[in-house]
Amino acid sequence: MRTPIPDVRQITSLTAGQSGYQLKFEDGGLPDELTLSKDYVIARILTKAPDRTIDEHREYSSSPQGLLLIGQDLTSPAPDGTLTHVAFDLSYQTVDTLEFPQNIHFVVGDFINIKFSLQNCSAVRGTVIKVGPPK
Repeated sequence: MRTPIPDVRQITSLTAGQSGYQLKFEDGGLPDELTLSKDYVIARILTKAPDRTIDEHREYSSSPQGLLLIGQDLTSPAPDGTLTHVAFDLSYQTVDTLEFPQNIHFVVGDFINIKFSLQNCSAVRGTVIKVGPPK
């Protein structure tokens, strides 16, 4: 899994504002912007490609284990002027001390609108078997 926080060598500018920080960087030759709150929580990711810009806004909730991603709203205007909108909302359940998604709502424009839930979930503990080189 890749973090949205860029390697320091990719950062082209860092600006401090009233509500947080804005990092500008290049990822694979494409300019991106990352907006962080004063406590370094990602609020927005703006990705610019030659034919499209993707604007992501994230929402979090506090939990005893840290922050949980509870929603994301993404818009992307196409070159022809149409707008793609993707959003999801999550609620969580505690499964054997782990926060695990319970209710998920996923929307893509007027095409997809799915709600589902995960119920009666359980955690299964595994056993670690140490394997060494052949003798």
